[in-house]
Amino acid sequence: MRLQIAVSLLLLSTLPHAHAAESRLVKTQYLPVQRGSSAEQTAREFITNQAKSLGIDANSLVLIQNQSSLTANHLTFQQSIGDVPVENATFTVSIAKKTGAVFQYYNSALTSLKADAFKAKITMEQAYDAAWAYVGVQDRLYQGPKAKLLYKQTEKNLRLIYQVELSPTNPYGAFAVDVDANSGEILGVKDLRLTEKVIPLPKTFGTKRPTIDRKQAFQAYKDSAPNHFVRVGESKSGSATVFDPDPKTFLNTDSLKDSSKASDFDAAYVERILPDINFANGTYTLSGPWVKLIDFDPPRVAVTTTKDGLWSFKRGQGGFNDAMTYFHLDQSQRYIQSLGFKDENGIQFGPIEVDADGVNGDDNSYFQWSTNQLSFGHGCVDDNEDADVILHEYGHALHFSINKNWGGGDSGAMGEGFGDYWAASYSYSTDNGKDFQSDIVYNWDAGTCWDGRVLNALDARYDHSKSYYAHSGISGGYQSDELWSTPLFQAHKQLRAKGIPREEIDTIVLEAQFGLGSGLKMRDMATSIVDAAQRLYEKGPHAQVFRDRFVDQGILVLPRPILTAELGAVTDEDGAFDPGESVIYPLTIKNTGDQLAEAVTIEVTTSDEYVTQVQGSFTPGNLAAGKETSVNLGLTVSENAPCGHSIDLQIALKDKSGKEWTVAAKIQLGRALTTSISSEVNKPIPDKNTEGLLALVAIDSSAKVSPAFNVAVNIKHTYRADLKIVLSAPSGKKVILHDRSGYSEDNIVGVYPTTLSPKEPLSNLIGENLNGNWTLNVSDGATGDTGTLVSWGIEDISGYECR
Repeated sequence: MRLQIAVSLLLLSTLPHAHAAESRLVKTQYLPVQRGSSAEQTAREFITNQAKSLGIDANSLVLIQNQSSLTANHLTFQQSIGDVPVENATFTVSIAKKTGAVFQYYNSALTSLKADAFKAKITMEQAYDAAWAYVGVQDRLYQGPKAKLLYKQTEKNLRLIYQVELSPTNPYGAFAVDVDANSGEILGVKDLRLTEKVIPLPKTFGTKRPTIDRKQAFQAYKDSAPNHFVRVGESKSGSATVFDPDPKTFLNTDSLKDSSKASDFDAAYVERILPDINFANGTYTLSGPWVKLIDFDPPRVAVTTTKDGLWSFKRGQGGFNDAMTYFHLDQSQRYIQSLGFKDENGIQFGPIEVDADGVNGDDNSYFQWSTNQLSFGHGCVDDNEDADVILHEYGHALHFSINKNWGGGDSGAMGEGFGDYWAASYSYSTDNGKDFQSDIVYNWDAGTCWDGRVLNALDARYDHSKSYYAHSGISGGYQSDELWSTPLFQAHKQLRAKGIPREEIDTIVLEAQFGLGSGLKMRDMATSIVDAAQRLYEKGPHAQVFRDRFVDQGILVLPRPILTAELGAVTDEDGAFDPGESVIYPLTIKNTGDQLAEAVTIEVTTSDEYVTQVQGSFTPGNLAAGKETSVNLGLTVSENAPCGHSIDLQIALKDKSGKEWTVAAKIQLGRALTTSISSEVNKPIPDKNTEGLLALVAIDSSAKVSPAFNVAVNIKHTYRADLKIVLSAPSGKKVILHDRSGYSEDNIVGVYPTTLSPKEPLSNLIGENLNGNWTLNVSDGATGDTGTLVSWGIEDISGYECR
């Protein structure tokens, strides 16, 4: 009898309806034809049975990995043409260890394998030459060059390319250059490093500047390639002086600065064991089963060793950074193994190579997935003085250890957000972690040196139609990274408050990473996390808490009504609500959810002393998803009410289930008198100049700045993170509108504080005189990218006029 079930079971957490078909992650339940079939037989059988409906060629899929996690085996098949792989085209089948059933698959294989060519016309040496010239290499290599042949997906068809990896010291970086295997044309270039802070590609790329000789540089690297051999001796325990997790959290104080005197840090140092470090020929080295410190990244600085196994160093000394790096990475790996991820289930199960003083001396850190190496920079606060930075970068290493095809889709933001979560999970477990800035990551490294990130971007909302890249700005003034870290960490805190141990929460998050591929969307990963929670802890609150937090951010969508209310314009003959009048305001109620709202009721109330009557009780009945209805809100106000008086309304919406939505509205008495002035500037912003560009507008008004004050700006610039914008009132009082945030996004166009979020609140100016000269100072703090202040202006309400 054939025991075969192939039914698609989309879980509740995957129900975005219109978007479900776009997901590459599909939940299924498929039993093998024969009981006792091997995992590979089951997976191949499943692919064969599904190939036709999915439009893929099963013969193009080659098994490249059989990976084990706590609950399943995950078999990944690479799509290839002949012996040449198609970049990021895989099919992964996940088989439950308990039942032998396929419970999900992740498909990024292509339905068409049409290619522009099936044989390279240029040699690999010619591809190296083309990439070398494009990068414009001026100095030695610090990593060995690599090249491979593969097919790259384009809008029209597949292109046969050489992907060339070059890591020169000038221009510094690790670059993958795609070279067309037919024409030698450069199709694209990317940085192989996943950096803590964005590093734009050098503007010299493709400028055809003279280079050093490539073949000589290749030979020079081969002749002088660093030897990272460590003589294996005994495994012994050492000890080190470290911060755990960082000095501010440990001391529960925000007063420390990078410039604080050395004695201010004395109480923050703790002694920690360094287990299993190498001891050979009378010397201890920071090389163990899970971490190996080496010097591969400029600057060239030897890793510290000791004769007694003690790393008794303080901040500012290289040995302190070395010990911090080794201790926190080693401890994190041992924690992961304690969760069951070891041996065949291991994640980064082996020594990862780390340069504790690298990144060319820059204030940055990175994980390089092509070499599986970490590097930490020193600048401002040394990055590896903060465990958050160390564990964040290790988070990238964990991702790529589990999913070799991590990339595309929303993976940029998710990779950064997961790294922030992994760091926060540890900090939250330390003595002061729950009490000291628990929703801020990089408590020590950030602040003085850069803005850092938060873990409570509760107002950020996900849009499934967009792609979320690393470190990119999103609406509300947040970063894409925060959109992902927020539901993870808020779920973590909520579960901890319910008595769920950290270990169970982190086990779910790690287990959910298995069985996936390239092009991941946040909705895919959220679905996987909820499903993993259900598999691992079926009777616990884990799955529901994660699901709720993902729904809060709009990442997952459950069928439910969502009611909103919006006041229209007053229907009075002069278009204003004046003291002593009775007027009508149209009130529009919308169901923006995806489920019928039954028996809707509306109640509008106010506690305002001047409102004498409210006709605000309504029962519009049922409201279908996506539909709206209007009612007429009646208000009467006393003739003694002051002109310009503000009335606060509370609009309560309920449905049959008892669910309540509350909307606040504000009404002003009288007709607003606005003061508005703008200036067409059209002047370039000086590059790398802290004085910047000053622009002035003069206001003639006797009014004071009101809560309605706003500032419009139109700045064209190719890298908004270079910019600082400061507004100065006639009195000299200043408000910073923008301070080198936004990373690689272009331009700043909009209105503060409505469509743009100011660095400092404009409410600081309330009560200032509007009259006089207002100035806008726009400065560019970095070289390379340039821009123009096109225009700017100020608008405010200077008063109200009543009949």
